[in-house]
Amino acid sequence: MASCDTREYDDLDELDIAFDAIVLAGERFYDEGYSDGYTAGKQKGLQEGENLGKNKGNEIGSEVGFYMGFISTWKKLLEKESDKNPRILKAVESLQEMLHKFDVHNVHGENFFSDLNKIRAKFKQVS
Repeated sequence: MASCDTREYDDLDELDIAFDAIVLAGERFYDEGYSDGYTAGKQKGLQEGENLGKNKGNEIGSEVGFYMGFISTWKKLLEKESDKNPRILKAVESLQEMLHKFDVHNVHGENFFSDLNKIRAKFKQVS
């Protein structure tokens, strides 16, 4: 009877081990899935952030480039004009100075977007 009891306990231990493996497999797969999903999400977020940054950078660069071309053209036209309006010329020169001081490479600067908004406002005033 003692050997029969030992055999039953051995079977129970193996059964417990198998059951624990099944229960723990669910947790393990959950943890692996979470880890894989987190890594994939982080990678996708970095790619989307990079693309968004490039697109916004292109937009701002194109906008500032347009303003610079606009100003250089109008300044030359106003300088050739015989009956210049000094107020208009001063506004054009003011915008030109703002554009030359604007650092398009320092996006992290604390005044980047406020300076850009000032340039936009001055452009509206000039145009």
